Amino acid sequence: MEHVNPQEPYFVVTHSLGGILIREALAKKQIPYPQHCFLLAPPNHGSPIPSFLGKYKTFRKWLGPSFCQLADVDLFPLCNYAATLGNIPAATTTIIGNKNLDFYFAPLFDGQNDGKVSLKSAQGIGEKECITGPWAHMNIMREPLVLEYIHRIIVAEIKSKHDSFGMLKPHFTDST
Repeated sequence: MEHVNPQEPYFVVTHSLGGILIREALAKKQIPYPQHCFLLAPPNHGSPIPSFLGKYKTFRKWLGPSFCQLADVDLFPLCNYAATLGNIPAATTTIIGNKNLDFYFAPLFDGQNDGKVSLKSAQGIGEKECITGPWAHMNIMREPLVLEYIHRIIVAEIKSKHDSFGMLKPHFTDST
């Protein structure tokens, strides 16, 4: 991200912990704000899995401090790092699945979840929109509907930005 030109619009697509990392970089003003962020299954308010496994010294040692910092904010409010990052940028779309394929951790969740993050936990404070669909945590970034939605939004925002300045519309070619 060190080569991001603040004069050029750019887009960010993250998955899971990547959403927390981009929020951290933005909060610390390490990068300029993107035109749009897409956070796929971010644990914005933690997850019950680190809360459960964090009780065991072996897991804390094996998985490291970042894992414990993702503990559920309701159970461990002082440990949840994401809760310290403030609001999510306004030009953000959170996309979360509600298909839990992980039956081992399923009892840890209340309500809809993707097997790692609950719908309630993924929703941030201040994002533009939150979209839910029948996707599992580990597969959401490969889901055709998710990819098509992100592509459509990026293309529309690029076209509207170019149109508003009277510039030429970008030309996209399909490489498939």
